[in-house]
Amino acid sequence: ALAGSTTSTYKVGIQQYLTFCKALDLAPVPSTKCQVALFATHLSTSLRLPTIRVYLAAVSFLHHVGGHRSPVSGNTILKLVLRGIQRK
Repeated sequence: ALAGSTTSTYKVGIQQYLTFCKALDLAPVPSTKCQVALFATHLSTSLRLPTIRVYLAAVSFLHHVGGHRSPVSGNTILKLVLRGIQRK
């Protein structure tokens, strides 16, 4: 149901997320809200906010496909982290 360009971008975002989880020995799915906020912080060292948001959407999509609640939606911690990244 996703456009080709969206699918390609999501694949990159999901791969980044899986690599991040593996490096920290974290289960990628289901994820916690803090884990996703930490992922966004990690991404902020090399990516701009719009790309981080797309990668977070990919993480959300990964959870939905797996039948889990998205740790991105309604995540107050993540919202504050993204606000801080925007100010940076």
